[in-house]
Amino acid sequence: MNITEEISDLKTQHNLRFDENLYISLTLTLISSRHVIITTDDITKTLNETIMIIDTIWGIPASVICFDSEYQYTEAEIHQFFITGNDKLSPVYILIGLEKLSVILQKVVLQIIKRKYLKNDIEGQVYGSHEELFSFITICGADEEGFDKFYWYLRSEFWFKQHHTIQDQEQLQLPTSKEPILPDKWSSLYKLRPQIPQITILPELQRYIYDLIVHVRNHRVTHGGLPTRSIADLIYLTQALTLIFKKVSFVVPNMVKLAFRKYTPCHLRLIEKAEWEPSLRWGGDVKVAAELIRRVSVEHVVEHVLNMVSVPI
Repeated sequence: MNITEEISDLKTQHNLRFDENLYISLTLTLISSRHVIITTDDITKTLNETIMIIDTIWGIPASVICFDSEYQYTEAEIHQFFITGNDKLSPVYILIGLEKLSVILQKVVLQIIKRKYLKNDIEGQVYGSHEELFSFITICGADEEGFDKFYWYLRSEFWFKQHHTIQDQEQLQLPTSKEPILPDKWSSLYKLRPQIPQITILPELQRYIYDLIVHVRNHRVTHGGLPTRSIADLIYLTQALTLIFKKVSFVVPNMVKLAFRKYTPCHLRLIEKAEWEPSLRWGGDVKVAAELIRRVSVEHVVEHVLNMVSVPI
């Protein structure tokens, strides 16, 4: 059963209502043991739906951490949020308000993500991560006070960004049973993980990915392009999407486009000053450049690049 059939079954057989893109993004996060940023217009509703999918439907334990933007935390206090009462960190953390922390404290969280363990300096205790699963899901606002407030290197640790489309309260249905509907979800995903790198990408599609990355770097409004590791990350995301959607052993161009649309907005920065716009070197108007910067978003750049680069036949 692929992910489309799984979602259809949950909605028809169990009368559940949820955002399909959120469900797919959480599946990708857990199957790869990576991290994702969920943007939303209503953090509370998104949190409830995320917990419903991970905990209620799948039965996977998750720790929810809500940071208070008004409180001045210490490094030790940040560490205490992640300690679960045993010698292991939680397999899944759902974070609220991470982008509101100071850069110094965001760096503390970044260290936990990169090291995959936490050392309590007060007790001298080391808390390791689960080998099978260690994922961070952070939920933030979609406006400038949300996603754009992340410390850049912390944001780069997240695999991709997904916007959550809020379901109407009348449509959002919760399971009536206390038992998880898909209790074997995690074990099935864990068994699928070794198959992701085995998905074949033809040389033509690899060149297509390279061309997309090069065109992003050379785009007139981008600042620095995508990082070098984007090649490996994009290929892995493409393979993961192919596995959960198609259940086939090779990648098709549509999966590359979908991966590019998911991955790029989380890892691309645009120029902030009109003086940096390349056309000014050849007599361009600074006012026109400023208006261009004001109107263009990362999503516009993504679609522009996809339209410019031809898909291999």
